[in-house]
Amino acid sequence: SASLVRSVPQTAAWFLELVRHLLHAGRNGESYQLAQLAVARFPQSPDLRLGAAYTAIASGRCGIASSPAA
Repeated sequence: SASLVRSVPQTAAWFLELVRHLLHAGRNGESYQLAQLAVARFPQSPDLRLGAAYTAIASGRCGIASSPAA
């Protein structure tokens, strides 16, 4: 699985789509972890930042979702 992740184009859109799929599959914790990695890689992406906030809410980590943007 790790080799698959390295072999695909890792764009902001790709991360967002994978985060969305994980959320829809009920894998909120994994979605949250991936969203955090994506935001670290693409910190200027408002879509990823919003997605990360949503995954924080869905996985019970609302403190992150309510903190002010950097």
